[in-house]
Amino acid sequence: VVFTDVQELLRQAQMQPKIDGVQGATALMVGKQRDRPPKQNNSRNYRSIQKEAVQQRAYNSIRIALRGELVGGGITPMVDTSWIVHRLDAIEDARLFRCDVYGEILQWNVSADESAMEFILGLHDMWSGFIVRWTEGETEPLWKKEIATVPEGKMFFSGMRGPGVSRRRLSKDHDSTSLEEDEEIEMQQEEERRRLDLLLKEEGGDLGSWLGVLSSTNIQYFVRIMPSSAVGVVHLDDYAY
Repeated sequence: VVFTDVQELLRQAQMQPKIDGVQGATALMVGKQRDRPPKQNNSRNYRSIQKEAVQQRAYNSIRIALRGELVGGGITPMVDTSWIVHRLDAIEDARLFRCDVYGEILQWNVSADESAMEFILGLHDMWSGFIVRWTEGETEPLWKKEIATVPEGKMFFSGMRGPGVSRRRLSKDHDSTSLEEDEEIEMQQEEERRRLDLLLKEEGGDLGSWLGVLSSTNIQYFVRIMPSSAVGVVHLDDYAY
């Protein structure tokens, strides 16, 4: 893997979906699964293949029981773990989420980590969505819909939702941004929209997705699944002969 634009990669890792009353941050950014030929892994033995089969059966059983509430479960995992950007600035919720992912991977002791990561991402997103439904009466979390992407750490309020109405799960206390901050946010949003319009053409309409992460603070954390080419990530095996 070659990173051709580290500055853009880090900038995208510090974004959030624009949702009224939500101060957000990205806990992890990972590549979206790409079209590629199956890997020939000669190190896989019969025992490893058997454990992978048991892992998939367990995940499929849980997904069937949850009746489609858990994302993923396709023929190939929705994430490409050849590159991951973690949030390492001593934030407990991001650390606990990372431990959940690594714990699941280690538990199965298989040769690939993408199925385990997809499963944990799905669980966090599912429970984050349930909490939004239970506490705020929403039919679906807004981060699952097409939504603007803005710099993280800001809080937004539209004309239909004022400072007295919060979308936070565990905290109802927050302050609205100043007029100057709102103007700056709008400028940044417009710049981001223009950039996304360009990427939209390059990626054929696919700009990845957001997933929720369980949080114990007034900050809603997210996982961002991004097409590698949208952040300047090049896979050398795509050009192998």
